[in-house]
Amino acid sequence: MWKDIVLWASIALNVLLSLALYFRTAINQIVISFYSERRERKEKQRKILSELNERMFAFPVQYLSTILGMSVLVENLRGQLRPEQVAMAEKLQKADAVQDTVNFLLRHSADFPQQIRVLIDELHENMVLRSREQEVILERSEAVKAIANRIREEIRLVLK
Repeated sequence: MWKDIVLWASIALNVLLSLALYFRTAINQIVISFYSERRERKEKQRKILSELNERMFAFPVQYLSTILGMSVLVENLRGQLRPEQVAMAEKLQKADAVQDTVNFLLRHSADFPQQIRVLIDELHENMVLRSREQEVILERSEAVKAIANRIREEIRLVLK
């Protein structure tokens, strides 16, 4: 009985091996394309995470400058500022840099690992200001800075 099972298993294995030998070029191409696509995906993710790391390094300062610049410009609309204060506020305001980073986050959100996506959602929530009071601005700025640092730490862990 065992001899029959071993004989049939041997025959089936030999048939499979002969088919694999016949299609070895195709199988080899499939394996090569699988690994090259996987390597390309990992390289793309590494590049995106490296760029995110660079952006998160400067983001807290850009965010604070934007918020402070906007609040000063709002005061200017009320007519309470001198021209040199307005010029300084316009220099402080880096809304383009903040918006560029936000667009980057939205554009590549699917490329980030799950733990970083959670932190980015938290970052978006903390960026919203509901008051122009100085304490609230500083509190939000510190929260954004803390989350940006956590994102950078997660990126370091992922890239290791």
